[in-house]
Amino acid sequence: MPLFESKSGKVEPTPDVQGAPTGTGASDDWGQYAGMGLDDLNSKNCSLPWLGISQAQSKIVVENIAQMGVFFNSATMESYGNTIEVIPVYFKPVWVEKDSSTGKTLNTYEVKGIPVNEERNEKGYPEYTHPDSGNKIVELYTYALVLKNAPEEGFLLFRPGLSALRKLRAWNSQLRTSVWPNGMQAPIFGFSWKLSLGIEKRQQGSGSYATIVSIQRGEAISPTNTMFVSSILPARQQALAGAGNVALLTDEGSEE
Repeated sequence: MPLFESKSGKVEPTPDVQGAPTGTGASDDWGQYAGMGLDDLNSKNCSLPWLGISQAQSKIVVENIAQMGVFFNSATMESYGNTIEVIPVYFKPVWVEKDSSTGKTLNTYEVKGIPVNEERNEKGYPEYTHPDSGNKIVELYTYALVLKNAPEEGFLLFRPGLSALRKLRAWNSQLRTSVWPNGMQAPIFGFSWKLSLGIEKRQQGSGSYATIVSIQRGEAISPTNTMFVSSILPARQQALAGAGNVALLTDEGSEE
């Protein structure tokens, strides 16, 4: 049963994944219990976990749960350190409205989903603002990731800030062009990836912030890997089932 509901309030059916392996290696008796009792558990009564990046003002840092510059689970407040190995199962670009005063995320929209005012900056790149509020509209990337060392936890949503865009665009290119050892184009979940954080000084004003400094490809995730069937494909199915709502959620857990 998918975790997310459509905007109409109806639970979306879980889509089929083309080319998915047909066997799990476990007894077929498990299949009859899949999703049992989860009908009323949805986005309205569950904390959706984001993979956050702890900043100086983050709750997890202020309350001395973790230090600045680590990955953490926004639902459980568990810290994963400054390096984490993940398997992406979903990707979607979105438009994010940032508060002009605080920089906090206010709303998230489909790309080109609302009218905007457009101006060119000094480098000739377009910049967008909301026609009513005047707040800045920026394009960010939403990922659903599975922790390689804890795939049973399902997926975490991940949307880094503007400072990581250059690294993320390079990562997106690698995701698109990666090839499995057999010579076939790999799916988005065909490899694990190691993400590392660092502390950077702000170019304007004082202080520092945590951001992604390195993304390295790990091992190929073969369809014969038991994790492929037991964790990765179910996580992708859930992300796909709530694709529109997942990407448009605003609680990113990693404001810079």
